Amino acid sequence: MSKIWDDMLKRIFAARPQDFVSWLLPFATLVSPTPLELKTLTRTVNADALYEVLIDGHKALFHVEFQRRPEAGMADRIWEYNVLATLAYGCPVYSFVIYLAPGGKVPGPPLTKGLPEREQIHNFRFWDIKLWEVPFEVLRRVRMSGILPLCLLAQGGNQRHVAEAVFEDLAHDKDLLGLALMLATIVFDREADQEWLERKIVMLEDLVSDSPFYQRILRKGEEQGMRKGEEQGMRKGKEQGMREGEEKGMREAILDVVQMRFPDLVEVAKQQLSRIQDLSLLRRTNMRIIMAESRQEAEQVLLGLQSQQ
Repeated sequence: MSKIWDDMLKRIFAARPQDFVSWLLPFATLVSPTPLELKTLTRTVNADALYEVLIDGHKALFHVEFQRRPEAGMADRIWEYNVLATLAYGCPVYSFVIYLAPGGKVPGPPLTKGLPEREQIHNFRFWDIKLWEVPFEVLRRVRMSGILPLCLLAQGGNQRHVAEAVFEDLAHDKDLLGLALMLATIVFDREADQEWLERKIVMLEDLVSDSPFYQRILRKGEEQGMRKGEEQGMRKGKEQGMREGEEKGMREAILDVVQMRFPDLVEVAKQQLSRIQDLSLLRRTNMRIIMAESRQEAEQVLLGLQSQQ
């Protein structure tokens, strides 16, 4: 599950890196929207976001890590990345950790190293942001598209009217709107909210159909459905074909997620999904598989499908 969160936030960041620079390092200017690689002689370090910036005309690096929940050793990991980046690029590195949800003690800055009764050997300064402590109104007032999806994770952000406001604010930006919708499917975990979100996705289909995450599902469903309908040569057949095509596309999308996260459940998923002809149920299943915390939970979702028809 942590990987899903991590990947989602990295995609949001990559869509608007300058917005994150302006939010967290307002005196800096992004040099290039292309992230930097961090390599040592023996390995490649996968920093979530590492970009070159200019500060008062001087080269520096902007480094961000997204962390689902606080965990021991996070400060040491940030320190390691910071030192490696400083040595690799020969300039100061500003490191930030953005925590998405509470769940433990946050190892806040500064990180110090030294003996108790002796002078400090290292004193590492970094910055942390606990999103659940930041009121969503504060993030919305930033008025930067790339930051708006984070409102859903902020204090008071897990509410429908907040999501509605975010979707409305991003209506002009298909990519970020699509990412915000996908993030919402993870944040809103109650069944009633998921059903509401399904209706929102359907209403916003025209806007998000070109966004990366949604395009694949809609393209498969629509093209396959249109083809089948046209072969039948009747409007009714065409509409039915489109529906069947959407269902097939959604089944394939679910199988892709299962293959990636729980490969040993692929055969179970194929058997269970082959009997489902309810597009709404398929959409809810896709969300639940994405949100599943464990293999057991994913298996329960799949095995419970028949009782929901």
